[in-house]
Amino acid sequence: MRHNKQDRRNSSMRIVFICSTGTSEYWINLANAISKKCDLHLFLPSSLRNPKMSLYLENSVNVHYFEKFKFFDVRNIVSLIRLYGEILRLSPSLIHLPGGTPFGLPMIYPLTKMRYPLIITIHEPNPSITPLKYVDSDTNVVVQSPYSPLELIYERLLLQIHMRMADAVIVAGKSVERVAAQYWKSRKCRIFTVPFGAFIHYTKLIKLPVQEEETTVLFFGTIRPGKGLGYLIKAEPSISRKIKGLKIIIAGRGSATARGIYRGMIRNSQHFEIYDHFLEDEQLCELFQRASIVVLPYYGPQSQSGVVFTAYAFLKPVVITNVGSLPEAVTHGETGLVIPQHSVEALSNAIITLLKDEKTRKRMKKTINKRISSEQSWNTIAENMLAVYQRALECE
Repeated sequence: MRHNKQDRRNSSMRIVFICSTGTSEYWINLANAISKKCDLHLFLPSSLRNPKMSLYLENSVNVHYFEKFKFFDVRNIVSLIRLYGEILRLSPSLIHLPGGTPFGLPMIYPLTKMRYPLIITIHEPNPSITPLKYVDSDTNVVVQSPYSPLELIYERLLLQIHMRMADAVIVAGKSVERVAAQYWKSRKCRIFTVPFGAFIHYTKLIKLPVQEEETTVLFFGTIRPGKGLGYLIKAEPSISRKIKGLKIIIAGRGSATARGIYRGMIRNSQHFEIYDHFLEDEQLCELFQRASIVVLPYYGPQSQSGVVFTAYAFLKPVVITNVGSLPEAVTHGETGLVIPQHSVEALSNAIITLLKDEKTRKRMKKTINKRISSEQSWNTIAENMLAVYQRALECE
């Protein structure tokens, strides 16, 4: 009876999501799950109006588009006014920003705050405090920050506006929650931890399954300091001595300088397959299906990664470092292996262990499948998110 009452309360909610082009894997899956429990309206930049988005989103999601012009284009003001008018017309229970900062949106925060509670999801709570120039421990190369001082100040300012305006902040892990609480002690909002789920929307692209390759390792993501690609490259010789037919797939864009540095570190090119250009989602699906394991040898201030949840969508065990909230998403020995950061030896040993043990990999796949279908399913995540929404409404 209590469950039915809660369902009725949820179904009476009208939620507005306003999203940018970033972190789409997260808000697509969240929107699909939330829309099955309440009236959800998803606002997206018009650049995302494409057949693939229609495929990813369930019919239960009410999709709206707004125009996003260049940063200094005065037409943004008109677009903001129209967006605000559409929000007023819908008269939602609350507004949630599940990822990224849509263009100029802080300009209408005061107007929306006068009427509706504001919820935000913060994916990276640590303000950009990376030095403008430093020696990268991965490559021993002097690295120049890709951000100007003005961009760093602007990013911190946006984060401050988000944290001070929000009635509730959502983060994906306890580690991220601690960082957010440390930097924003004067916050008036509450911080809630609602973990991510597997990015299962990608599996909608699979028409014919791709055969898994038993000795293939995948490194996926932006090629830049902090991702630990250099450690993987350094680990290759010791891995290939133990694993016959080893193939390390590197898939991710990066600066020409970064690509050149990492390519120069490779000693045995026959063991590598490199994709350093933009990948369509169909190719992403192919690479994750081919791999036996996915590796994330991150280090430094990295807090979390969507690569783990992409790997889980394809039931792939992972090797991660004990950085940020990554260990919260991976149970050592059950869904992957957790190793110390900055250790070539630990990385090579973990990869060799999993590639040599097919039985363990199969067991991990079963565990991953069980978890993403139950306690870590998007249905469970949606229930937890709706509980946060309810608390925010009760505090109004």
